[in-house]
Amino acid sequence: GDYYSHDADIALVKIDANGQFLWEEIVETSAHSMLATILQHPDGGYVVAGSIMGTSSFNPFIIKTDSEGYVSE
Repeated sequence: GDYYSHDADIALVKIDANGQFLWEEIVETSAHSMLATILQHPDGGYVVAGSIMGTSSFNPFIIKTDSEGYVSE
């Protein structure tokens, strides 16, 4: 298949230092995406940056979650 044209969701998963599952959040996307970095925000949430395939090129995106992984609207 074409690597750049399939639909793909983003799964954010948090585990603790012992490898125990803490939470998972699925972010629905309509195009191929690539994650570049994830940083913890001072409020305890996370900021994920990457790019998503647009009409003819990749466009930047940012996802912000709270401390439990829920995506901010």
